[in-house]
Amino acid sequence: MNVQQYMRYLSKRFLKPFTENYVPEWSCPHCQMGYLQLMKDKLHYSEVPKSIARRKEIDWEPEWADYRFSAQFRCSRCDAITYACGAGKLNYYPKDEVNDEDWEEIEFFPKYFEPSVSMFVLPRECPDFIRQVVESAFSVARADVPAAGNRLRVAVEKLVFDLEPKLTGQLDNKIKKLQLTHPEPAKLLMAVKWLGNEASHDDSLRECDLAFAFDVMKAVLEEIYSNERKELDELVDLINSKKGPPDST
Repeated sequence: MNVQQYMRYLSKRFLKPFTENYVPEWSCPHCQMGYLQLMKDKLHYSEVPKSIARRKEIDWEPEWADYRFSAQFRCSRCDAITYACGAGKLNYYPKDEVNDEDWEEIEFFPKYFEPSVSMFVLPRECPDFIRQVVESAFSVARADVPAAGNRLRVAVEKLVFDLEPKLTGQLDNKIKKLQLTHPEPAKLLMAVKWLGNEASHDDSLRECDLAFAFDVMKAVLEEIYSNERKELDELVDLINSKKGPPDST
């Protein structure tokens, strides 16, 4: 891996904050089509007592401020409500050539959404017993990165079973055997397995590691359960054979 690849890997993020005036493009967990919009009158926050006490220290810095919040979001499309809670930190911008006066803003980092906000849309054909495990990884990812990594490793176990139920032995050996019949999914699943091992053994999985694991899991689920590529290939073959746009005949 060269330096550029490693830096791109390290830059992978999903722990995005929101402010009173900005919300990331979080997909609605109800309809998966709209985006969450903050209901400003439903945002409640306060500074924790220990943080307030530290303000009395001579060397106090704004970044020491620690908040807790609860909030509600409304979907831009279906109007359903999603709840969130988590922590906040203070960003302080002193007066300079850009700011006419001192300015501060609180960034809020959700730890939990209810319902949980997906990291990606699962294929419609994904079996429920796999969907439930992946969604459980979504639900804890913002609060406990290693726990989410563990859940993805469980999802790997279930995926291997769904592809080849007769395989036995340790997960590593089952994935190696899976390479004989499903080489591309096996390669992807092995990467998620290694990252899941890191979460299980050392509890040291980083945000970038989990973000990459989600990217790989999305790719493997689409490879196995999505019909979009198959339909794309069929249409490509049809257009090539007709040397033009398809028709109803």
